[in-house]
Amino acid sequence: MKNRYGIVGAAAVPHAPQLLSLPKTEDAAQVARVREAMKKIGDGFRALQPDLVIVIGNDHGDDFILRSVPAFMFHCGPRAAGRDGHKGWWKVDGEAGYGLLELMQQEGFDPAFTLDAPLGTFFTIPIEFMGYSRETAVLPLFINSYVPPQPPSSRCYAFGAALARAVERAGRRAVLIASGGLSHYPGTPAYADPGPDLETDRKIFERLSEGNLRH
Repeated sequence: MKNRYGIVGAAAVPHAPQLLSLPKTEDAAQVARVREAMKKIGDGFRALQPDLVIVIGNDHGDDFILRSVPAFMFHCGPRAAGRDGHKGWWKVDGEAGYGLLELMQQEGFDPAFTLDAPLGTFFTIPIEFMGYSRETAVLPLFINSYVPPQPPSSRCYAFGAALARAVERAGRRAVLIASGGLSHYPGTPAYADPGPDLETDRKIFERLSEGNLRH
């Protein structure tokens, strides 16, 4: 197992800012369960002895919406500034990002890259809650799931398959953290009314657990 290259572990985790700010309206016991679960996942990742941590997230209209909105983008700087409750510098594995840029081009994708984009809590909450520190060099990967037209699920699936091949060709052992949510719509009236569609969320989880990752 130690000699295997590629994506050796992956998990999808939440990044709700309430997990960090802990307003009184939150269920403290539920937040504690989420933190415990994410820490266990992080412990499992570290047991795999990876040499690369890729964190997938999306810009929430903070930086790119008025300039450029790439479908896929790696952070290739040496560090990135945190936001909100996670201000300060976070270490980035920009060298790995540059290497994967070239390999992804060979796979038929042309991802963008940034050297100075800050990291919102949609990146830093998973990093911290899974037991990594600011000095753990991670590779942030931005995917536009916020501003239309977003890449369709089929394109994201193809990108993920190409990324797995690129990581293997790079001779890296990577774990992948997919940071996000399901049926909530920040920045729109639907965020509060009708709010999350938990029944649809459960059906999505069921399909994922069955190995249906394409749609």
